[in-house]
Amino acid sequence: MSFQTTYGPDGRLRVAILGCTGSIGTQTLDVCRQHADRLQVTALSVNSSTSELVAAAREFSVPAVAVADVAHGDDAVLQELPEGTKLGVGAQVSVDGFLHLGRHGHHGDDGHAGDGGDVVDGRGEPCGLDL
Repeated sequence: MSFQTTYGPDGRLRVAILGCTGSIGTQTLDVCRQHADRLQVTALSVNSSTSELVAAAREFSVPAVAVADVAHGDDAVLQELPEGTKLGVGAQVSVDGFLHLGRHGHHGDDGHAGDGGDVVDGRGEPCGLDL
């Protein structure tokens, strides 16, 4: 696994948030709101809170989301995801899929959305994981 920081063409740091409805995840989303000029949310995951996932995906126009609990992978609310948002289901998708996102900066034939960016802590600082 490489450790590099990824920025979008607009110069914003690309951020993926695993567990976006938990305490740290919601705080990280708050940091992203406060620093929208510097941070771009590119991927989100939840265990089972699909309503909150859809709300965050719509707010941040996120290109990729994941639901870890397969029992919630068909929740009706997921139909309300923004058009073009990629949905992955299963715990392994939440981790492996996000790790793979950063290695493909396009919506190409590999079926993965764009660059995932860095995992950040509650202060918006990169934690060293290249997504």
